[in-house]
Amino acid sequence: METISTYEAESLLPRVINMIIQCHGSKNKITASQIVTELLEVHGITANEARIRKVINFLRTTDRIKCLVATSTGYYIAETKEDVEEYIQSLKSREEAIKETRESIERQYHSAFSHNQQFQIPKLF
Repeated sequence: METISTYEAESLLPRVINMIIQCHGSKNKITASQIVTELLEVHGITANEARIRKVINFLRTTDRIKCLVATSTGYYIAETKEDVEEYIQSLKSREEAIKETRESIERQYHSAFSHNQQFQIPKLF
């Protein structure tokens, strides 16, 4: 489970929650960039998009905001079962792609470092 720092819990979390809970339905999305901008302009708080994604992941994995989904165009609280199902399928596809990448890198690692040899820059083709 994702953990967040005291700063994130006290400064970012309540403000991000207040922004996200206004985003019901796929027509009312907010991007990480918009959250960063609002934090700075309205609250004088500096944050980057990676930190916002971390806070949003915390909200999801701790069930603080239920059915908080994302698309390439932003975050929102799903209002339909179809939106949640599509998001779950998107996550499953991403999981599979990450697994394939990990398995490829493991295979390459074992090939490159077999017999305790020094790493050699591999031939590209």
